[in-house]
Amino acid sequence: MVNAQEWLDKEYPKENRKNITELDIKEKYLEGHLDLKDFTNLKVLFCYENKLTSIDLKGLNKLEKVYCSNNYLTNFDYSVLNPDKLIWLIVMNNNLPEQDLAVFSKFVNLEALWIGGYEKNYFSQNIYNKFSGSLEPLKNLTKLENLHISNTDINNGLEYLPNSIEVFHCQASERLESKVGILEMELSPFVTKKRGKIVKMYNLPAWRKANQEMVEVAKILSNLELALTDGIITDPITDKFLQVFIFQMQERLIELWKNKHQELQTQIEIPSKK
Repeated sequence: MVNAQEWLDKEYPKENRKNITELDIKEKYLEGHLDLKDFTNLKVLFCYENKLTSIDLKGLNKLEKVYCSNNYLTNFDYSVLNPDKLIWLIVMNNNLPEQDLAVFSKFVNLEALWIGGYEKNYFSQNIYNKFSGSLEPLKNLTKLENLHISNTDINNGLEYLPNSIEVFHCQASERLESKVGILEMELSPFVTKKRGKIVKMYNLPAWRKANQEMVEVAKILSNLELALTDGIITDPITDKFLQVFIFQMQERLIELWKNKHQELQTQIEIPSKK
């Protein structure tokens, strides 16, 4: 293995770094920490297939595409990325800590977000991205077309997925205990194509049609919460009324999900007779 920073300092003198807009350092056997903050005009970064444990991207406000998959990253500072510029973020197959998807909610220009994993040799060492919770924080990412959450513990919120999604990876085939299996089961009647064991294509519009009430309730909730947070409602009585209504809608959404999960559990426990 090669010390990442020592290799970078040798191959890319500091005085030249500001002229580089695309940096390709994939598959270089680099390990450890990597400081890239001198590459101030960088737009595209390829550093996948190394053994990096941390990376410093501070000040790289022009970054549009980041490919950091298949490393050993234990942390990633999303706050230093520019939401106005970033369109691709690929961090799958790493060792990122437990967190929900709120860290991505501000990246409204994202077209591709890959945060899952598929490497069995990683899972056997308990190395995987520990994202969990709901897909709800992605509801305003209306340019998002390609989403990968396979083998994570994200287990709800399909009703919040933006209509722009064209490719959605949410399998649990390599890490069987991953909670994303709930979503995989939910979408199983809507598989349109399979490529091997790990890639399935889903008809998300058909799922939305079959779960229309859930989708509509989620949309109403989003609009009401936006009205409250944006200060559109100034009358305290109306404000209180809306908060009560939001609570009722949340309860209804929970009820719909409980019913759906009970159906799924029944399918698992009592296979249908042919």
